[in-house]
Amino acid sequence: MEFHREYSLVARSYARALLGVARKEGRLDRLAAEAQALAQGFAAVPDALIFLDNPQVSTEKKLSYLASTVEGRIEPILVRMLHMLVQRDRVRYLGEIFEYFAELADEEQGIGRAIVETARELGDDECRNLSVTFERYTKHRLNIDWRIDPRLIGGVVFRFGDLMIDGSLRSGLDEIRERLMETTVLGKE
Repeated sequence: MEFHREYSLVARSYARALLGVARKEGRLDRLAAEAQALAQGFAAVPDALIFLDNPQVSTEKKLSYLASTVEGRIEPILVRMLHMLVQRDRVRYLGEIFEYFAELADEEQGIGRAIVETARELGDDECRNLSVTFERYTKHRLNIDWRIDPRLIGGVVFRFGDLMIDGSLRSGLDEIRERLMETTVLGKE
């Protein structure tokens, strides 16, 4: 997931339409969670998306595949959306649509999106403690995208909107290196 990503017109249109239906039916939480799970499921099985987006496969076969894999397992509105995407040859936008929908749903519920990068995978307690700390600091409920970046060596980098807090060991070492370079350069003059 990218932070503050630009979305295509197609993705924005479908995601806003889905948001409207979710609002109308009072099922925003449920649809957002299922859409996210569905997008993750398709991302984990890329062959499914390739199949659904293949112009050589008939629409009937694609709809039959959806009937056997998702119907009865997810909200009917999401099944209808998948059918519509197949019939209109828009399957390639599926991930983008659900990603933008998740952002809209979070915004609708007053939840901010943030990214936390760490050098290693954190345990549940560590994630919970950091979440509480960052929510108190920003005064927002947060949906955090947890990322691992071994180049950080240690510490945490937090991004929320225009705010970035870099408490990584790598950042600290870079700062020390810069100070040493300045001292060395200044000492030679």
